[in-house]
Amino acid sequence: MAQGDSFLIRPSRGAADSMQLLIDDVRGFAAAGRLQSAVAIDASGNPVNSGTAVISQPSISSGSGLPLAANMVFSFSDDADGAGNSGFVISNGPAPPNNYILYDPATESAGKSFPSSANPSQFDSFGGLSFRISGTPTVGDQLIVRNNTNAATGDNRNALALAAMQSQDRMLNLSASYSEVYSQLVAGVGASTRQAEASLAAQEGLLERNRASQEEVSGVNLDEEAAKLVQFQQAYQASAEMIKVANSLFDTLLSAVR
Repeated sequence: MAQGDSFLIRPSRGAADSMQLLIDDVRGFAAAGRLQSAVAIDASGNPVNSGTAVISQPSISSGSGLPLAANMVFSFSDDADGAGNSGFVISNGPAPPNNYILYDPATESAGKSFPSSANPSQFDSFGGLSFRISGTPTVGDQLIVRNNTNAATGDNRNALALAAMQSQDRMLNLSASYSEVYSQLVAGVGASTRQAEASLAAQEGLLERNRASQEEVSGVNLDEEAAKLVQFQQAYQASAEMIKVANSLFDTLLSAVR
């Protein structure tokens, strides 16, 4: 490098050249839920459960523990907790060994949501999982929750959850929704704009009053000045007449002395 050398740096000159379309198919958008549920099936794809129990598509509240290391299998037992209470024993996946959820087909076949109030932290360790089971299972029937690697057509749970966030309290320490905060922002901008307009009008009025006061002190009123000129002209003419009369009297006195 020698004295006088210069260098031109254009960090964004070729930025547009590297831009390319990555998604050209709507199926590339992550609109589906991360997990899906199903009943157990055989190798031919036929259901193997003899009961009528079904499980809803699961919802998650976080990404903790996802994707699942293995399928979560819920096997119905009439002694799930070892104390004679029916429910589903959970095996595989991230569930702890011998974990279970209680479900009584005799009284809860219309549907029961999990995690229930009796087990509020049952699924916190893997995505904050929640779902609903209904129907009447028989012993050995299995329900499955697994990674959604082959989303069904029309599965837009993730997109719906994203759309629902606009009305959920997730802002200002979970006390306001996105739409409410946006409305407050718009209202604040409008109020500030109106206040600025009012301040501008007040300052313009003050400026006009100051200009008027200045003109009253140092300005020139043409009508007033013209009237004064007429007065000065008349006074000059009167003085000229007095001088003329005095001159005539003086001449008369001089003539009398001669």
